[in-house]
Formats: sequence, C-alpha cells, structure tokens
Amino acid sequence: MRVQDRKALNYYETTQERYFYDLLLNSVANLFIFQGDKKGLWETEYTSTWLKKDYGINAPYIDTRHNEKIALFLKEAGDMLDIKELKNSTIIYADFLVNQAKNGNTIEVPKGGYLVTDYYSPLQTKKTHVSLNHALGEMNFLLETYQQTKEESYLDVARNMRRGVENIGEKWLRENGDVWYQVNGDFTFEGTDYPLLTLEDLLKSQQSWEAVGEKRSEIFDRLIRSKTQYLVESKQEILRPVANSLINQGFGDIIEGYNNIPKF
Repeated sequence: MRVQDRKALNYYETTQERYFYDLLLNSVANLFIFQGDKKGLWETEYTSTWLKKDYGINAPYIDTRHNEKIALFLKEAGDMLDIKELKNSTIIYADFLVNQAKNGNTIEVPKGGYLVTDYYSPLQTKKTHVSLNHALGEMNFLLETYQQTKEESYLDVARNMRRGVENIGEKWLRENGDVWYQVNGDFTFEGTDYPLLTLEDLLKSQQSWEAVGEKRSEIFDRLIRSKTQYLVESKQEILRPVANSLINQGFGDIIEGYNNIPKF
C-alpha cells in the first residue's frame, strides 16, 4: 500500500520538523480517503491475474499483509501524534483476523492449529493459499494487539496459528535449506521465499512470544537456522539489523566471519 508514507513518519520521529509532520498527516488523511466506507479495512483495488485464475478473486479484495502494515503505520502515527483514534487502528484488523478464524477462512493443519488465508473476497471460488510471511505477520500482529488490549481472543488465534506453523514443521524447508514461500490447501508447497522478510518475521515472532510470557518455538529456531545457513551458503546479503537480531538470539555462529553484511 503505497498510500502510507513511512519515510515521513520515520523522519518526523527523528527530526520533529513541521515539514515531515505535514507529510505524515497528509498520508493519514489519504489513507482514510482511500478506505472510503470499508469499515476499517483497506481493499486492494486492482485485479491480480494470478488470484483471479486460481481462486476466482476479482478486485476489490482483502490482502492480509497490506492491512497489517497499514494498521501498524496508523498506530505508530497515533502514538507519535497522540491521537486516540489512530492508536486503536490495530483493533479493527485484529477483530477481522479473529472473525476469519471463526468463519473458517483458514487452512486447518491435521495435527492441530490453523493458518488464516492470505486473501479474502466474499465472491472467491475457493480458499487461497497461506504464505509463511503472511502467517507470521498476522500472528505477530495479534500478539502486539493482545499486549495493547489484553483481549484473550487475539492471543487464542495467535496460539492456534503458532501451532499450525509448528505442526507443519520442517516440511516448510526446501532441499537447499531455504523455506517454501507458501502452503496450499492440499498441503503442497511452492514459491521462492523473500531473501530476508520471512527471516525477520521469524526472529520477531520469537521475541513476541517471549514478550507475552511464553517459550521460544523450537521449530521457529530450526527454520531461522536453516534459512540463515542458506543465505550464507548462497552468498546473499544479510542487512545489519537482521544480523544483529541473529546474534542477539543466539545464531551468531552461522554468520561469524561472513563478509556480506553491511556495517550499518
């Protein structure tokens, strides 16, 4: 969702300059203009040939990751500007995820747990796949909103999503050590994963679970280790913040001496 101006938010946070304040307010206003009367969610207004062909989804439809990013952006803006309505922006999307679970718009994992599907339209012909990065992003979002509100339904859905990822387990791993991008409803896997996004989500997940008083996931740690080893073996860049997170969470041995990490 390019309507949100995260650079303006970041620059205003560090400089407090009026120029970036105005850009940030303009971005917030544009988001609500773009939203219209969609009751707290943001719909994607272009049709994806891929989604239309595979799932019968035409625009407008709900993209879970887009809505997650917008809700977090608005909450950060609300915290920064001390605007109550924006501070509560996460709640509407968290409620949507809970309702998706209640309504069965999920992939049920046989050994327990489920994953909320990536996309939703009331006119779709079948459920969509679940991307690992979407699932982790939704789970982290629910944990953050739980910390904000103490609403147990958010924690319950997050726990079920964790169980879903964990019970799929090492099937997420490809032969080369990378993780699969997505799992389909028939539990086949496909797609090339992002270089760093899913790894960042996994690292954040471990911190998020510890923040609500629960243990790290052993499966998440295995995925982190395998993904990182794949990046090193394939000589891909690991950004400094990701490298720092790896070191802080006990994976520094994998990247020790690795040269393809920027200094900043």
